[in-house]
Amino acid sequence: MNDTTGWLSDLPWYGVDGRRIDALEAGALLLDWAKRHVAYSVIPQPDGTRLEVSTVFIVLDHRLSGQGPPVLWETMTFGSSGKGNLSRRYTSRADAEQGHAELVAMLTPGKAGMAGYRHVVTARRRRAQRVARRARRARQRERMRAGGRHAHTYRPRFVAAVKY
Repeated sequence: MNDTTGWLSDLPWYGVDGRRIDALEAGALLLDWAKRHVAYSVIPQPDGTRLEVSTVFIVLDHRLSGQGPPVLWETMTFGSSGKGNLSRRYTSRADAEQGHAELVAMLTPGKAGMAGYRHVVTARRRRAQRVARRARRARQRERMRAGGRHAHTYRPRFVAAVKY
């Protein structure tokens, strides 16, 4: 399907050299992993698992504001069971390579940077717990309103006194 006249052609596609390209060239570049690949590292963890850190050229400008240089490189972590995945984006290949090396150093066991990673993970875990708690309370309120099963277990915090 030729979509050069559709909405895909309006997106900010870029080539590896930093010049704007059309949607067809972008599609071909997305399929060419060798051209987009910047760096890949595997970091064994003390618990026997492994973290994978990958940095790639992402073809589509990820700068949401549209102002400034295009954000075209991304570093992500994978395989971090229970640790959450990290993602960083960059405006140049040199920054992406440096960011990849810094992330690998931070995630390597025995390095001082792991303390910062644990802090990020802990903050994400706390936020996820807050979101889950809010959702649980919302479900309880819905059950009470509907008068369904377990409606008796919901105790409202405030009871208005009514005078007759």
